[in-house]
Amino acid sequence: MSILHNPLKYIFLFLVVGCTLKTHAQEASLVITKDVEEARQVASSTGKLILIDFYTDWCGPCKKFDKGLSLDTAMQRTIGKNYVMLKHNPEKDLVPLGFKYHIYSFPTMVVVSNDFQYVGKLYGGKIKIDQPSDLISFLEKSVERASTSKFRRGYSTDFDTTSALYRSYRRIKRADTTLVIEGLKTESRFTEYYLGLLTHGAVLGTLKPNNIDFFTSNRNTYSDLFGEEHVDYVLRLVQYDLYVAAIKKGSSELWKKANAFGKTYLSDSYDRIREAYKLDYLIAKKDWKSVKDHLTKTVDKSDPDEVNNCAWTLYMKCDDRELLELAVSWMNDVLKGNENYARVDTYGRLLYKLGHYQEAKTVIEKSIEYAKREKMDHASNDKLLEEIRNKLN
Repeated sequence: MSILHNPLKYIFLFLVVGCTLKTHAQEASLVITKDVEEARQVASSTGKLILIDFYTDWCGPCKKFDKGLSLDTAMQRTIGKNYVMLKHNPEKDLVPLGFKYHIYSFPTMVVVSNDFQYVGKLYGGKIKIDQPSDLISFLEKSVERASTSKFRRGYSTDFDTTSALYRSYRRIKRADTTLVIEGLKTESRFTEYYLGLLTHGAVLGTLKPNNIDFFTSNRNTYSDLFGEEHVDYVLRLVQYDLYVAAIKKGSSELWKKANAFGKTYLSDSYDRIREAYKLDYLIAKKDWKSVKDHLTKTVDKSDPDEVNNCAWTLYMKCDDRELLELAVSWMNDVLKGNENYARVDTYGRLLYKLGHYQEAKTVIEKSIEYAKREKMDHASNDKLLEEIRNKLN
């Protein structure tokens, strides 16, 4: 559905408190719109900031936040006191805010003034309606920053969609690798467009060493212009690319290079990022003993999602029978009272990979039932079930 033709694009969530005065009711209400111009007009008329909520239709955490917010009148009041909320799906980018603000993970929230001067950004892992401390802190700090006009000057306030800048955004939105690389050669290096190209290149894994060297050597300038949070985001993407290259080639030398980059530029998050990729690296080297030791030390077996993610990785990438049996035992424990489509699916596929076809048949049938309940696509499960039945016949 087009954003501009969505009948629900402009929603008022009111917190009703007895016989409040009109001015108090306005302060307590949260305006949510999907229209950029409406957000700007409402923010201008009320003196509020704009909180852009970037989401996609497939983003589970985005849906969880929306549902939680609709039920949480206290959070509606907290946000509505100082903000108009602009919900924006970059995959339906009629106005290319996604590229303008370099959005590649969801949900992400960006605060701008009513004339779209950039204030700050908060990434998805910290946007939780049931654990709102990070979000509330971000909202409060953004109000303080805006009140002292501490805007990030690297972002333009240009919203003329016929302008050259916006035509450039549309060209790069689905850019291929060549366009990104050529753009990085010719664009002015301290503009939001250049940083967009750089971010896009990091996402694609196509940045050249000279691009990375220039960015890291001018890190402070980019932070002043665009905010530390996005500079750190680009650096994390670069480190991810380095780890992926090491994993792809099973190279100890490239692994050390990725570690050195992280230690130099990402001291706060380096350990976490390294551990996130260490399992894939050890699997790529087929160092099964080290894989088992790593999993035994690091996996939180009380966290069903963490166990499921590790078990899925082993299903996809590991052929060591002992490790696959270990994953099966962990999933068997996880499923006691914690069944859903993703977890049952992982368990069934592990059984299939180990050749336990009768058990796998029962579990995959159950995964299809869960998929139907959760309205998930189960075509691959149907295909696998057919393969299992053929093996049993």
